[in-house]
Amino acid sequence: MSLYSGRLPDETDVSTQSNSSKAFPRLSGPDEQPRGSCGSEASAGKGAKTPRCRDSLEVTMSPGTGRFRRADRLLKSLDFGRVGREGCRRGGSSFVVMMASAREEGCQGSRLGVTVSRRVGNAVVRNRVKRRVREWFRCERGRFGRPLDVVVIARPSAARLETVEVSERLSVLAFGTQAGRKQ
Repeated sequence: MSLYSGRLPDETDVSTQSNSSKAFPRLSGPDEQPRGSCGSEASAGKGAKTPRCRDSLEVTMSPGTGRFRRADRLLKSLDFGRVGREGCRRGGSSFVVMMASAREEGCQGSRLGVTVSRRVGNAVVRNRVKRRVREWFRCERGRFGRPLDVVVIARPSAARLETVEVSERLSVLAFGTQAGRKQ
């Protein structure tokens, strides 16, 4: 006994013309506008230059601070241990900052190591604290004067701080003054 009642489709019932726009609806056809172009470049007037995408965002970086590259990071546990043994340590309610002179040959500038334990919060909170500490270091590393290796240990109260507060507290611990102010 067969569950299918009726005749099976035969090759004579299949159309020989293919309709690619129905088969793959997400692929653009020959008459459609190509994907990724938001604006119409052909409709622009003589000499007028319109951006290709109207909602594009121009990103500018502040001068002199640069990026936080791999060379700016303390990566080895030996370096973290050396800074802890040889460096000076200053602690506050939200952070502990340890600083030691850079030992690595060819070191062009100061380097940062950040430690944020699970006691501070979940992964989202820990990553937010690390981003804020890196931003402080990126903006303030010119104030160190000589190449230093800096280790910042976050305490649980650091999770409740805003970016400005993180910057102020770390500057007080590292320099003895608030960010942007010199004595």
